[in-house]
Amino acid sequence: MQNTYSKRFDGINLYLEFTVKTKLVGKLVLSLFIILCFVAFVYLVLLSFPINDDVIIPIVIFTIVIIAFPVRYLIWNCYGKEYLIINKKTLSYYYSYYLINTMLKTKKYNEISIAIEIVKENEEGKFGRLVFLDTNKETSLPDFLFQTSVLLKYDDLEIIRKNIFDLFFNEDFKEIDNKKLFEKIYLN
Repeated sequence: MQNTYSKRFDGINLYLEFTVKTKLVGKLVLSLFIILCFVAFVYLVLLSFPINDDVIIPIVIFTIVIIAFPVRYLIWNCYGKEYLIINKKTLSYYYSYYLINTMLKTKKYNEISIAIEIVKENEEGKFGRLVFLDTNKETSLPDFLFQTSVLLKYDDLEIIRKNIFDLFFNEDFKEIDNKKLFEKIYLN
């Protein structure tokens, strides 16, 4: 896994770009799966000629579930990028699928905390994602704000977290002890 990131600061906002870099073997296996699903779909359509009204709905559902979702996943693995924009009051993000971008979502926060969730450990090292938490004004309990989807090396995540801390939150920043926060979370 060679996912990368880049950062830019314009004096107000910190712009982070996370890029997905998957292995060629995974892309080929997923492409083969999509082709096989498409062939099965065409075969089922040809078997059902003339098309009955009873068959149209299952064909549409099959097309969406078996072909559309894996194609979207393949595009994400080939061209996927996650954009994160952070300033002192808001956190904004959107995803890019090369030609298609999701809408920019902006979330305001009261007091932000940033944790690193370790998702994967292997001989290459630890990989994880950033988790942003807000402190609820009424209860003072942490509320989930956002988590990145692109896995990065633990060292890179520490650098990003430190950059956010240094740029915006010198006295307001709350560092989360990762062991206490995620010791009871099991990823399935």
